[in-house]
Formats: sequence, structure tokens, C-alpha cells
Amino acid sequence: MLLLIVFLSLQTIFSQTQEVLSGEQPLVFTSLGNGVYNKSVIYNNSTFGFKIDLAKVSDDINSNPIDFRIDARGGLHPFFTIKGETGNVGVGTSIPDSKLTIKGNIHAEEVKVDLSVPAPDYVFKKDYKLKTLEETQKYINENGHLPNIPSAKEFEENGVELGVMNMKLLEKIEELTLYALDQEKHLKKQNTILLKQKKEIDYIKSVLEKLLTLEGKN
Repeated sequence: MLLLIVFLSLQTIFSQTQEVLSGEQPLVFTSLGNGVYNKSVIYNNSTFGFKIDLAKVSDDINSNPIDFRIDARGGLHPFFTIKGETGNVGVGTSIPDSKLTIKGNIHAEEVKVDLSVPAPDYVFKKDYKLKTLEETQKYINENGHLPNIPSAKEFEENGVELGVMNMKLLEKIEELTLYALDQEKHLKKQNTILLKQKKEIDYIKSVLEKLLTLEGKN
């Protein structure tokens, strides 16, 4: 809402100034800060649409632009920030450290993450060295977390990279699938052995019954 009010206010100022500046001349704001003369420019024409060029030292086009900010209570509550030097955008913070930094919750219907690491189908390749359960148990006992998964301390210090973490979790799911398939193979083998032993026991029982019957007759 606040952004809309600012936009409408700027549009009103521009429409009033545009008549004076003859149509497609940009609206220029000037300011004096730290002993240097700065300027910000707002464009609204067929070439740029609506565009804000953040303030620069007026006689040096290569100087770093200043930040664009919308704050409340004298900067105590930073609502929206665009860092002039980096272009980083901050919502709820005035010091964004990425292209988009949000201090607070995000509510969205869908989030798409481009992968920076390969999908872990390599787990199903024949040359993949799957740890045995004994090796995994030993690793957990020594390190307190799963192999190839960051520790709780690392999560607390560095946060979670969704793309990377989802691939690590998928790797573990695929490893669990291999363990389950291996267990099923062993179970089938055990069942085959048990069935064979049952047939042998049934045969021995039948032979004993016949021997006992013959002995009773004698």
C-alpha cells in the first residue's frame, strides 16, 4: 500500500512537472549531501516506462548510486530497500546480502529453485559406493549426523540452501531405496532356504512316522 502511495505521488509530481519539461524530459530530483551535489532521475516515457535512476554525484556518471529506501519511524522499521551499489533488494531489512533478502515469513503458492548441484541419480549407478549399514552406524556414532548431511551446528551457522538440501535428502531417500531392495533380496533368499528346510523337516517327519508305525507292528 505504501509503495502504491509513493508511486502515485511520484506520478502526480511528474505529470505536473512534465508540462514544464515539455513532454518526455525526465523529472530530476537534486540533493546536497556530504558536500557533493547528487541527483536522482525519474523517467516516464515510451522508452523506459516507469524507471527510477538512483542518485549519483551529478558530475560523475560512474560513481556509486545511493540506496532507495522506504522506512518508518526514522529508519527504525526498514520496509523496503534497494542497495544502490549492488542492486540487492531487502524486505524488512536495510542490509540485504543477496539479490533478495527477506527478514520475516514468505507466503507463496509455489517456489521454484534452480539447481546448483546435480540431481542424485548417481546413487543408482553401478560404481556408486554405497556405505554398508555398519559403516553408516559407525559414522553416526563418531559424528552425530548422517554422512554428507551438515551437522546441526552448521545449519545454525549457515542456514539451509533449499536446492542443495533437497538434493541431499533425495540422495538419502535413494540410498534407503537401495537398502530396502537389498533387504528384500536377502529376505527372498532366506524364505527360499526356510522353505527348503521345511520340506526336509516334513520329509524326515514322514520317514520317522513310517518307522514308528513299522516298529509298532513288530
